[in-house]
Amino acid sequence: MIPRKSTEDRVVAGYHIQANTTIFINVWALDRDPNHWENPLAFRPERFEENQMDVRGQHFELLPFGSGRRMCPGTSLGL
Repeated sequence: MIPRKSTEDRVVAGYHIQANTTIFINVWALDRDPNHWENPLAFRPERFEENQMDVRGQHFELLPFGSGRRMCPGTSLGL
């Protein structure tokens, strides 16, 4: 993911982020969050068979192809 920079002071989820702070989204951690996935480190592709999840980046439980303008151009080939 592309790093961003905050343009003004903000509080996000209780964390104070100062203006001009470089911000990264930890996609690796999102894809392995036990709050969203049962046994997230196990290779279990069947967990997606009946799931209506949008893997193109609308809901951020899973971002296998990135998101936004710079997402993977092979998304349609991978699905």
